[in-house]
Amino acid sequence: MALEVWHSHKAMYNTTMAFAEGAVAIASLRSDLVPPMLTGALIFAVPLLYAEFVHRFYNMPNPLGSHVLGVPIEELFFAAADGAIWSVACEGVQG
Repeated sequence: MALEVWHSHKAMYNTTMAFAEGAVAIASLRSDLVPPMLTGALIFAVPLLYAEFVHRFYNMPNPLGSHVLGVPIEELFFAAADGAIWSVACEGVQG
């Protein structure tokens, strides 16, 4: 709820912050999961640098104004946070 107040109508930023906070919490409790989290972050973020998906379908104005190889930095932050949290979440759910 606090994130919605901070960045209202910017779900991408709110989700990125929530995923990143979750990843930090998991890493602080289970340091053995840090390598899979970093691997997940790379697996999710690196393909964006080579795919044309972002160039074709990125629809939001780029408020940060930064790009890495033509990909908005927000997309890379989101993909990395998403990969970090889901790599260990899936492992935790599957047992």
